[in-house]
Amino acid sequence: MPGDSKRIPAFATAFALLASPFATQAANVTIERVSAFALPNSVFLTNVVGYVDANTQREYAILGDDREKVYIVDVTTPEDPRLVSQINGIPGFDVKTWDHYLYTCDGNSSGLDSRIVDLTNPAAPIVLPNGFPSSHTIQISASGILSAEFPGLRLFDLANPEAPALLYETGGEGHDSMPRGTRLFDFHGRDGTVIWDVSNPSDPDTLGVINDATIVYHHSGDVTPDGNTLYLCDELMTGTGADISIWDIANPATPVRVGQIADPNSSVHNVYIVGTLAYVAYYGAGFKVFDVTNPAAPTLAGQYDTSRRSGEGFIGAIGAWAYSPSGNIFVCDIENGLFILRVTPAIETAEAQDASFHLEQNAPNPFNPVTRIPFELTRGGSVTLSVFDVAGRRVRALLDEALPAGLHEVTWDGKDGAGREVASGVYFYRMASAGRIETRRMVLVK
Repeated sequence: MPGDSKRIPAFATAFALLASPFATQAANVTIERVSAFALPNSVFLTNVVGYVDANTQREYAILGDDREKVYIVDVTTPEDPRLVSQINGIPGFDVKTWDHYLYTCDGNSSGLDSRIVDLTNPAAPIVLPNGFPSSHTIQISASGILSAEFPGLRLFDLANPEAPALLYETGGEGHDSMPRGTRLFDFHGRDGTVIWDVSNPSDPDTLGVINDATIVYHHSGDVTPDGNTLYLCDELMTGTGADISIWDIANPATPVRVGQIADPNSSVHNVYIVGTLAYVAYYGAGFKVFDVTNPAAPTLAGQYDTSRRSGEGFIGAIGAWAYSPSGNIFVCDIENGLFILRVTPAIETAEAQDASFHLEQNAPNPFNPVTRIPFELTRGGSVTLSVFDVAGRRVRALLDEALPAGLHEVTWDGKDGAGREVASGVYFYRMASAGRIETRRMVLVK
């Protein structure tokens, strides 16, 4: 978001009491609340990210509060989340992880009020003395390039995780970014959206620019695994305008607008694309799931409201993390804390769902440098298969195409989408087909 309630002019917000939220089912998916967890002394929660301890395999949700707090919650047993650490006195406007470190920023544009935290022991995190330049938001690529927005865009190398090294910077406004393979999507606020080739992050090239007079604020977004379709959030859009505009970027030099998503009664914050579904933190409307099989005509597939208040403005679900190895969704509500949700695609029958595919364990495992991932489709259809790291970042999309029924196999050579070798450690591969998603674990050893 461009800032908290103190930093930008408030715009008209209509509030209404809602019924208590419980599981909801729409045409395509069922959204179940696994648990809800209130954070002690939280004031203005702003973001959530997932994290897996590579040594213990315990899963965590890390939430930032804009009043200088960060919370680390053990969600290994999602029905019983446990607060293991509360870090006071560090910025919590945005939170991201890399290796066993947490990076936080304060949402401002000047100073050095961004912090690095050693998560070797999540129950006793160590705040390192050195920070890095303040920014509004941060993202980290699978290859360890940190992109910080506002002012402008800055790229840092995390080769030394405790001392980010500046590689590149550009001016302008800036708000958020999304690294995907060799591309970086730079959502530059009122200055438009820039699509960069970051094969060389010290000297990125501009592949394309989106400037559309109907977009109020280029806020954030995500792309499909094949990289051909961009979903662009406009947080400041009001009324019946497009909260999310949808762009064909198969040729990034000439983006073509092909569709949109709009809710006249709520503002949008962020979106993640998982297979053919879009998972959206939709502020006052809560958490929404859209079927985006046809980007020209997305349909609402399910919705779960985390708040008793509604309307446009900065209320309700501000963040959703869609890449936990468990498959659970972490939703951060500004006032109401952490919600752990489970999204279950509803296809023909339970039996058909169970039989749609069989994903096997990769072999060899552990591996170096190449491993095979076999699977069987019991009926033909579209298949996506991607590799993620322990923080839930998509390292590489291995497969995104329609395949016939039968036995299939893909290989992974331990490289990210930019062709760079990744570090040793635990990774996860996730397959989606026929409305079903399955994740397995693998280990790269060098």
